[in-house]
Amino acid sequence: MIVNSLYFLETLLFITVIVLQLMNESRTSVMIYAAQSFIVSLMLIIFSFQENSSGLFISALAMLAVKVVIMPIFFFKLIDRQKLKFATTSYLSVPMTLIVIMLIVVLANSSVFRSLTSMPTEYSSAIPIALSGILASLFLTINKRGALSQIIGILTLENCIVSFASIIGLKQTLVLELGIIFDIFVWSVIATVFISMMYKHFGSLNITQITHLKD
Repeated sequence: MIVNSLYFLETLLFITVIVLQLMNESRTSVMIYAAQSFIVSLMLIIFSFQENSSGLFISALAMLAVKVVIMPIFFFKLIDRQKLKFATTSYLSVPMTLIVIMLIVVLANSSVFRSLTSMPTEYSSAIPIALSGILASLFLTINKRGALSQIIGILTLENCIVSFASIIGLKQTLVLELGIIFDIFVWSVIATVFISMMYKHFGSLNITQITHLKD
């Protein structure tokens, strides 16, 4: 039952990555990121009960508070204050983007990553899709033009890495896990301030339109 639940949640996580690839509206993309962060938090909560780990449960609650509640609020305030929208879509068209995602799934299930997908764990069936999520998140960061969308892509990559590490059984101390969450929160705040300043200076978040940096 737990294995099936985690496989289902991992599949949902991968679907959110695909949807972000096709999404060009700022607020909706932030909401999707919050939804995927909730999925990862729920996965950690399930692992914490299964392993009877209070530390992992605290980490999951901290992630829930920071990545599902606080960080989206920062992004929403930034969007409302600067009237931000994703200036452009992706570098690739929608059909090409979907083709690349299909190739990523094939690659994740190929012999190239056989050493990872064949790891002896009870959640081995979810490893290929978790790996696909990581690769698709990397592609999301590269394929999007806007600075805000690229930041969401990086945060999505972090979510996929956390879920992958949990599935293959990597464990960290509570202090380290909370430190990583705090580091992500501080990084997000700094990135939000940077985006705000960049938009005020250049009037756009489309990185292809920023050809000159002025003092």
